[in-house]
This record gives sequence, C-alpha cells and structure tokens, in this order.
Amino acid sequence: WQKFLELLVDEKMCTLEKCEAILNYPGISDSDSDMDIWPENLLDALSVMNSWKQSIFKRSIHHIKVVFEPGKPLQAKVYLAVNHYWRR
Repeated sequence: WQKFLELLVDEKMCTLEKCEAILNYPGISDSDSDMDIWPENLLDALSVMNSWKQSIFKRSIHHIKVVFEPGKPLQAKVYLAVNHYWRR
C-alpha cells in the first residue's frame, strides 16, 4: 500500500497527511488489551463462550478507487474495512 499511496501523493490525488493516516489505520484490537472500551455485548458473549478466549477487531485497507471524470482532476477514494473475529 505504501508505494501506491506515495504515487497518489506524487500525482496530487491524496495529501501526505491522509496517506500517513491511511497507512496507520491497519491493525488489530483485542478484548484483552482494550477491555475498558470493548463493547459490552461482546464481553457478555465472550463470558459464556467457554472455548473462545478473545474478541478481536481487525482493521485493514479494503481497496483504493481512482475516479476519472472528464474535465476534472483524478481523485482517489480509500475504502477501509473492519472485521470481527473470535480467538480460541
């Protein structure tokens, strides 16, 4: 993603600040590390699921779309994703 986003910055389709924010977005949050802000319903579910030990959210970049409209500059749009998983 970094090389592609650098190209978008060079081509003025993305600002450097947005590029850095996008690259910092992917990651993992889990119920053990973030219990104080974890959704209560997921903590409740976890407490009754004996074989499952953690609730996890994975953040990622889904895709980047370059928009072409005649007479307008190219524009990049980033689509982010969040998925929830249970870990044994």
